[in-house]
Amino acid sequence: MRIVDLEPGGVYVVVRSFTDERGVTVLEGDRQTFERWRHTPVSGEITVVFREETLVFREDRQHELVEHAERFFQPA
Repeated sequence: MRIVDLEPGGVYVVVRSFTDERGVTVLEGDRQTFERWRHTPVSGEITVVFREETLVFREDRQHELVEHAERFFQPA
């Protein structure tokens, strides 16, 4: 499951800690409510907006998280 496949309004529990492109650390056990995402093709950034915080990922640097979101997020 790609990060862009998260369901709007869905609540997810973080099952593996990670740090986004801006240095925001999300810890295992955190709950995130997905709202929307947007992609910036020039930079390869994907901005993922959760109710709790906004995270930014680079496809080239955080490939595993972008392409295999199920390893990091599970439905609550």
